[in-house]
Amino acid sequence: MNIRALDLSEAFDKTNHHGLFIKLMDRNILVNLLLLIGNFLLKLLAWTWVCYIMSKFVGVTCGVLQGGVISSSFFAISLHTVVKKVSDNKMVAMLMEYV
Repeated sequence: MNIRALDLSEAFDKTNHHGLFIKLMDRNILVNLLLLIGNFLLKLLAWTWVCYIMSKFVGVTCGVLQGGVISSSFFAISLHTVVKKVSDNKMVAMLMEYV
């Protein structure tokens, strides 16, 4: 018996946009909806404040917005591949999330 553990504590932050988009295409999502989601993901920017000075804007290539309406669906689609691989290999999986 194989036992695998998966730490999901930072999974929302590590979801790859390119991989997510490919998974959405595999699910035969309508082209217009794919374009809308792709456009949204491509235009995500982040910045920070250091000593009252704002940093430059940086493009975000990983992560889904926590608290976003569709974010939980994006996360579930991303996680589905992992769960499928585990179940296909008939392994016992322990999904652990640290709060």
